[in-house]
Amino acid sequence: YLKKNQAADGRWEEHPGIAALAAAALLKQPGVTHAAAMQTVGKSLDVLAKLAKPDGGIYQKDIPHYITAVSVMALVAGGRPTDKLIIDKARAYLVEHLLDEGEGVSPSDKFYGGMGYGGTSDGGKADMISLEYGLRAMKEADLPANNPAWDKAIKFIQRSQNNSETNDQKWAANDGGLIYYPGYSQVDQGSTRSYGAASYAGIMSYLWANVKKTDPRVQAVLKWVRNNY
Repeated sequence: YLKKNQAADGRWEEHPGIAALAAAALLKQPGVTHAAAMQTVGKSLDVLAKLAKPDGGIYQKDIPHYITAVSVMALVAGGRPTDKLIIDKARAYLVEHLLDEGEGVSPSDKFYGGMGYGGTSDGGKADMISLEYGLRAMKEADLPANNPAWDKAIKFIQRSQNNSETNDQKWAANDGGLIYYPGYSQVDQGSTRSYGAASYAGIMSYLWANVKKTDPRVQAVLKWVRNNY
């Protein structure tokens, strides 16, 4: 299906983010050699590489954080030596755009350590879904485990989790699931009720950020999943 719907220039739906997701999927496809996958997505990676900006971002105009993240995933999966510098700069771009002191966000702010879509589409806020994409890209691009970005991100993940033992926000319940961002869920008209997509993003975000799967915070999310499957 993906091969059938790929445009001649290597993109899908004339969109770099969708092209990056499709390329990464094909490159990770079980039972297909890397060489065979590259015959399909080599030109897709060329498109992404040409979008690289001087500051490291990889995007055309909109949602730069999202598209940089998925582009990193595709370029890393491609494994081309010529893309190494682009990947390294994009990794630094994602680290730089975690909300922290550089953006005037203090550690006590509920959005500290988070990441949003980028640009103005999200009002400068952060959310668990965007953060998970960013952390996965940083992990796949080999951001060292001792980089301070991981601990900053963990603060945001904790503050998005209904786990009152580790969440310093007063609204937090204790079912273990996660919400879209601290104090706001995508269900029940902006309640703080845990829901699936954010909880699954939370599990993965903790693991990308080098938190062990045996950690009580991760186990609390898994408990929510079992209770709400």
